[in-house]
Amino acid sequence: MTFGLGFILLILAICLSTYALLIEPLLCQLIRVELPVHALPAGTRILFLTDMHHHRWGKREESYLRCLPNEPVDVIIYGGDFLGSRAGIDAALRFVTHVRQKYPNTPTFGVCGNAEHKLVPDLRDTFLAQLNSLGVVTLDNVHADCRVNGIDIAVVGTDDPYYGFHDLPAAFSRVKPGMTSLLVTHSPQVIRTAMSFQPALVLSGHTHGGQVRVPGIGPVRTQNPLSRMIAMGRFSPDDLARLLQMNTAGSTWLYVSRGLGLAFVPHVRWLAPRFLCRPEVTLITISR
Repeated sequence: MTFGLGFILLILAICLSTYALLIEPLLCQLIRVELPVHALPAGTRILFLTDMHHHRWGKREESYLRCLPNEPVDVIIYGGDFLGSRAGIDAALRFVTHVRQKYPNTPTFGVCGNAEHKLVPDLRDTFLAQLNSLGVVTLDNVHADCRVNGIDIAVVGTDDPYYGFHDLPAAFSRVKPGMTSLLVTHSPQVIRTAMSFQPALVLSGHTHGGQVRVPGIGPVRTQNPLSRMIAMGRFSPDDLARLLQMNTAGSTWLYVSRGLGLAFVPHVRWLAPRFLCRPEVTLITISR
């Protein structure tokens, strides 16, 4: 009886491991989200891609491309962590090129994640210049004006907060008073401070949604100083006020993507599972 139970548990462990390591990382989802952000033009479609963690071109990258929506989009946002390693630079540029070809002439913006800061500075600068040559306006604690559906908005981007390279005051310093802003910051850990600048919408990744989620418990680990309470999904102004224990709700919405790629288990470089937390391409539509 004990041997039989042990054998069953072994088979179950093998099946779950195979699924988490080889199957779910390829099961990319197109997540369609409607957000009633009153300051942004209704009907605006924002394609949000983050945490690709490219190493070399392969089946994961092909699954990302298959998930891209077929309808036109108004703005494309990259949330950082393009790279999984230095070897992933060519794959990252190839992926951005495919996205550019699918949505030509679409305003595109991106920020650095902590992964980009694992490159030596000269190589990182070269990579960012290559992204710019492909039409990705990289926002390093600055903003860029963008006209979306007849309305001018400020797309504000910070450098990576997780390693401490962000500078929110600098990023917002040249935004025109009263102008609607959309903030892109790799990690959601700065949301409390960001809300003081009153962006209409904040887009983040970094957490991978936990990457491994246990039924009834949630994410095992998010690498988010806000712990597991802001791990993935949409958060209304009221949600943020409650979770951050703030007296007033403000008007800022937050969306945290599960991301596309994988982070390795520390010190076990071959172990990068996804379990009950599929990779995500996000299409956000602004609704009334």
